[in-house]
Amino acid sequence: MNLVQSDAFTQNDLLDWRWRLEHLYWIVDKDGHEVQFKLNAEQRELLDGLHRLNVILKARQLGMTTLIALMFLDTCIFNPNVRAVIIAHTKDDAAMIFRTKIVFPYDHLPKLLREGQTHETAAQVVDDDKRDGAELVLENGSSIRVAVSARSGTVDYLLVSEYGKICARFPDKAVEIKTGSEQAVGSNGVVFYESTAEGPSGDFADMCKQSQEDTARSKSTPLHRDLYKFFFFPWWHRDEYEADIEGFSEDPELAKYFLSLEDRGIRLNLRKRIWYTLKRRRLKDKMFQEYPSVPDEAFWASQEGAYYADLMSRARMEGRIKVVPYDPDMPVHTFWDLGMDDSTVIWFAQIIPTEIRLIDYHEDSGKGLDNYVRVLQGKNYVYGEHFAPPDIRVRELSTGISRLDAARKLGIAFRVVPAHGISDGIDATRSVLCKCWFDQVKCGRGIKALECYRKEWNEKLCKYSDSPLHDWSSHGSDAFRYMAVSSRFSRLQGVFGPATEFNEEQSRNPEYDPLGSWR
Repeated sequence: MNLVQSDAFTQNDLLDWRWRLEHLYWIVDKDGHEVQFKLNAEQRELLDGLHRLNVILKARQLGMTTLIALMFLDTCIFNPNVRAVIIAHTKDDAAMIFRTKIVFPYDHLPKLLREGQTHETAAQVVDDDKRDGAELVLENGSSIRVAVSARSGTVDYLLVSEYGKICARFPDKAVEIKTGSEQAVGSNGVVFYESTAEGPSGDFADMCKQSQEDTARSKSTPLHRDLYKFFFFPWWHRDEYEADIEGFSEDPELAKYFLSLEDRGIRLNLRKRIWYTLKRRRLKDKMFQEYPSVPDEAFWASQEGAYYADLMSRARMEGRIKVVPYDPDMPVHTFWDLGMDDSTVIWFAQIIPTEIRLIDYHEDSGKGLDNYVRVLQGKNYVYGEHFAPPDIRVRELSTGISRLDAARKLGIAFRVVPAHGISDGIDATRSVLCKCWFDQVKCGRGIKALECYRKEWNEKLCKYSDSPLHDWSSHGSDAFRYMAVSSRFSRLQGVFGPATEFNEEQSRNPEYDPLGSWR
């Protein structure tokens, strides 16, 4: 290739793609200044460990999208017939990435390169609103496109930016990306998924967990080319994330948090602890999402629109999600969500005047009541009361028998939780979560359900609705809500608050309306 030569660079310089990245391209930095691009430590770490399939979990403002966009642009300029695609979270994000991370660096290339005979880079910029994106097409046959989706055609390089947000708000689009866009990448192509976390559920969370495990297992041998390689870039790697306030007093809650990090080998100096404390005052529980210290922390109830995100994060910060042993001297109460065509859930709780200990959780589907009776028997707990939702009284058309009657014949005399509005039940749940301790192993799926339970996203209005999204997390959250609503039962007073008079015999009557005097 006959490379263009000038006083500023030589042909040998242009043969080195790393040299090109730091000497040819200008960007707009986070402060709005036009600066020559220089690699930071995290970007160098990514380049040093590049794999064919890459998953990047990161803190904010580390410049990963900028780096990868420049890599794509550079590859297209210096190689013919390359097709690169960047998928953004929204149309506005796609327009911003295209304008600032593709067009701006291209327009600020040395004039000899833009007009040189080698690359024929008199670019044609195609901006087609019907395709929800923009494309830079070079005369050497290469192109780089930024859009909210990628359709048919072979792709050599693919970046999915903020994939966590895509999974949370647009799950159908996430499926399209995995089954369509990624599959369009050739066997020698390179793929990047990069994002901050957006809650503990969704494909990005699953990808991070699996790729982290695969990468950890490959320490002694190269990672297989068809497995995702995991990269994590925490906030505390950055020297700039420090602050200094004379006489600063640490928050006791955060002091415990910093000690927990030391248990994991992460020792933060005072300046970093001050920075983190000040930043957390503004971001509150979003801090885990935006500036994670360790990978698993990034997914701690950070999902936008989640009802209990702040309270579950507080439970983790306060160490209330840990091993919670069964106390044989205390009865175990159970709280059920009985599914007809979907999951049945049971929470197992031991309740004392100052706290609620969630010691176990069971979820299954497609099974009859007799199966769940055997589950209870197999736990070998000493049981107290069993609580079920109001619809347990509904009689089945085929038999004329309600599940309340059927359960009684199997040996479980359910108390029926009062009928209530979902919003009231959510408020009741929020009021008791601060008193709850969760067994992190036995209640793992239930904890995740509470962290993931969220409002439904309205794509047309681009906002969350007032009603919950009905998905897998609904069952565990509904059963937990029945426990919170059961605050009105006298047997559970002291923890939940003042009790209301309760007629035990009437509660076992399938025709009894438990709201009665409670309205």
